Amino acid sequence: MLRARKGIALISLLVLVIGVGGLDHPEAWAEASAPGRCSPWRVAPVPPDPDATFTSQLLGVSGTSFRDVWAVGQYLGAPSAPLIVHWDGTAWSFVEAPSGTDERPLYGVAAVSPTDAWAVGWIDNFVSNHSLAMHWDGQSWSVVSTPKAPSDRLFGVGALSSSDVWAVGYWSDQYGVYPLTMHWDGAGWTHVPAPGVAVLYGVAGIEPDDVWAVGYRSDNIFGSIPVTLHWDGSAWAEVPAPDPPGDVAFAESVSGVASDDVWMVGLFQGGSHNSQPFVQHWDGIRWRPVRTPFIPGGNSLLGVSAAGPDDVWAVGWQDSTGSKVLTEHWDGSRWRVVPAPAPGDQTGLFAVDAISPANVWAVGSHLESESDLFSVHSRGCSIESSPRRPSA
Repeated sequence: MLRARKGIALISLLVLVIGVGGLDHPEAWAEASAPGRCSPWRVAPVPPDPDATFTSQLLGVSGTSFRDVWAVGQYLGAPSAPLIVHWDGTAWSFVEAPSGTDERPLYGVAAVSPTDAWAVGWIDNFVSNHSLAMHWDGQSWSVVSTPKAPSDRLFGVGALSSSDVWAVGYWSDQYGVYPLTMHWDGAGWTHVPAPGVAVLYGVAGIEPDDVWAVGYRSDNIFGSIPVTLHWDGSAWAEVPAPDPPGDVAFAESVSGVASDDVWMVGLFQGGSHNSQPFVQHWDGIRWRPVRTPFIPGGNSLLGVSAAGPDDVWAVGWQDSTGSKVLTEHWDGSRWRVVPAPAPGDQTGLFAVDAISPANVWAVGSHLESESDLFSVHSRGCSIESSPRRPSA
């Protein structure tokens, strides 16, 4: 299964991981939760970077086990610089980015194994942007060449295997903005044409011939609509999805566990100008809207990750009384809000990775903490009832 995440810029960062057990007993985090209950999110502090001169944020997260989790983002400056941290089962530590990458923010990461991980973003030279891919070989990160367009950015990356990796974003010229999809075959990156006009944020795959990418395209001068593309092993094709209410809507993230079990989350804005979340499910035939809990005020879902048909996580933020973290869980029957800690207001989550049912991580941003680096972990939710297909 291939997972990826695109992030959105705020100013600080928050990492959530689901678990009960202190930092001095990491094995306790990986135990199964009590039947029918969700373990609480627990903070796992990220130490401040003593060399940082700007605030920073984490925008993507991916791992292979409890002792191997990557999170990437950027130091906010002029221009932005890459930020990479790694969890080894006990603590987060900073990992050096390749030399000469000071102007290269990272937005997505995908881990294949402890010696094989990818991070993507772009090179910002103030005039135009060019796609960026970095690879971890178990010892260090290095820049790997990608095909170049007049101007292009990568937001999401996901890996089915070491020789089957997808990265998505957009490329542009003087005439418009177009979806960008690149594929790694184990030897090099190639540009794979995709139809239409769109910006792609997330990518997720079930099999080599079953990959989804999501994003948005402009609908008029002030509006936008979600876009979903599907790879069947030979070509990308656009697949219609219901438009959420309102004039502005973005598909932010996608994740699936089977060809007839794929989730997409995003946000839309209506007449009130408050953001509202949308969730849609692919049942093998069509995308269908699925209800989520009503939360007063503006709120959004920006990341989704599926550990199983009855175990799906979505994260974002809610703005009923100041921006706060929002985490929701699908148990095979319905979506439920799972409370998550936050150091205060102005806090949001951008990405989530359900590495396993008992090992879930999410990352985000916080404006008001003493250190702008923050993280938490949870052991997940156990399910008592048998899973059912979602209904609208």
